[in-house]
Amino acid sequence: MKNKLFKIDRSILKLSLILMAFIAPLTSCKKFLNEPIDNRSSIDQLKDLEKAIIALEPGSDHHFTDLMSDDYSYKDIAGHVVRDASEKLRPIFTFDINRQSINKNEMLASGMNPNSSFLRYYFRINNANLLIFQANKLKSEGGDLKRINNIIAHSLAIKAYCNFMLVNLFGKQYDKATAAQDLSVPYIGEYNSSAVVNRPRATVEFIYTKVEEDLLNAISLMDEKNTFFNSKFYFSKRAIYGLLSRFYLNKKDWKSSIKYADLALQIDRLPLNVKTLRTASANNSDLYSRSYFDPANTSYLMMGNNTYQLFAYFWSGFYPYPLNQFIGNSFTAGEMIQTSALFADYIPIKYIYFYSAANRNMNLPLITVDEVLFNKAEATIQDEGLFNATVKSDLTAVIDNLPFTTAAANALKTELNGITTKEAGITYILKLKRFRFFVEGIRWFDIKRHNLPVTHNYNGTDFKIDGTNPYDYVIKLPLEEIQFNGDVQ
Repeated sequence: MKNKLFKIDRSILKLSLILMAFIAPLTSCKKFLNEPIDNRSSIDQLKDLEKAIIALEPGSDHHFTDLMSDDYSYKDIAGHVVRDASEKLRPIFTFDINRQSINKNEMLASGMNPNSSFLRYYFRINNANLLIFQANKLKSEGGDLKRINNIIAHSLAIKAYCNFMLVNLFGKQYDKATAAQDLSVPYIGEYNSSAVVNRPRATVEFIYTKVEEDLLNAISLMDEKNTFFNSKFYFSKRAIYGLLSRFYLNKKDWKSSIKYADLALQIDRLPLNVKTLRTASANNSDLYSRSYFDPANTSYLMMGNNTYQLFAYFWSGFYPYPLNQFIGNSFTAGEMIQTSALFADYIPIKYIYFYSAANRNMNLPLITVDEVLFNKAEATIQDEGLFNATVKSDLTAVIDNLPFTTAAANALKTELNGITTKEAGITYILKLKRFRFFVEGIRWFDIKRHNLPVTHNYNGTDFKIDGTNPYDYVIKLPLEEIQFNGDVQ
């Protein structure tokens, strides 16, 4: 019996066709993807395997975590709250998803929830396994070795990225002392065409080991001269180096994080020049947003695609936190916007640019030079206990490329040069990193890695994570997964 593309496990099967509408960034295979699953032809030609990679490249499925971070607050402002939307986002904001498994119907169906994220990651993983299986079959038949290895490399990178995101969302933060016992998510190591295959939860250590193996193998097999994959929406060796700097930072392997950060920064270590982008598009937020999220920006190593608004949930009552409350008037004139006149809230301008108004499609950076610079800085101070000259130069470049006032920029540089302890260095990095990546889906993972406390007030009640229990940061598996997969109990 021939293998069929996109036959996947359990409840993922039910949503596979729906998810393709969200995941596929290009339209060249639209007709193929719209075919009923049982009518699709077997994917057994080299060109078809290459095209199939298009639908599997990762998207920005983790950005719901913004609502879990201290980048957002809730304001019950008359005329600006859609009650149904507010209630459906509430389980994320109040950390209910960290304390109990929640049915997908209790949250927004637009993809702004961990259940959709869970399904999309496994969708890609299982089908990446199928592409690897078929590519190895072609290899045994004497096909074009470079093209085949390139397909395997990209499939391995996709698997690794998705497993890494899954374990960091639905598993405990990596802890060498307990990782071999800490259960996280089920692991799918091979393609299976059955609709239902029960799999037990794997340990954090096991998932991390598999992610590392897949990323290193992907690097060894990848041929970047293949122009078919020459796009920021595909993995490159440089993007994998950047991802490895993040991976080893989470694993607390400081020297390896520094090593791969340096490899990613060899070609160009300049962060995104936000100040120049903003100056060039003064009084034109649409142009600024288009420039900011442009895949052509050299500091973007890997872009993702998604279909929902991220940076302002004004219609639901969830607002970006007013950064001026803890950083003061640090941004230059014209950089801040007022999100609530009633509360005098000001946040840095950072709109989404919709490249397709019909499906509200947007490009979002997943791996960037800026993040790699921060990864290296954090790993360096963890390893050496202080910032070296290179790290100070890199962080100064980040400051100079952000639209700070002259006074604020100078104050940050003075603070940087005065740091003498590891603790002060980590605090500084996390603060500057929050400025740079405000509501871009990174803050939650910094909060989790460092057990930072978070308090959200919703309708007069405080909901807290106090930083004393690492399991408080673990999102529970979707209720549907528990119901259909008896082995995860």
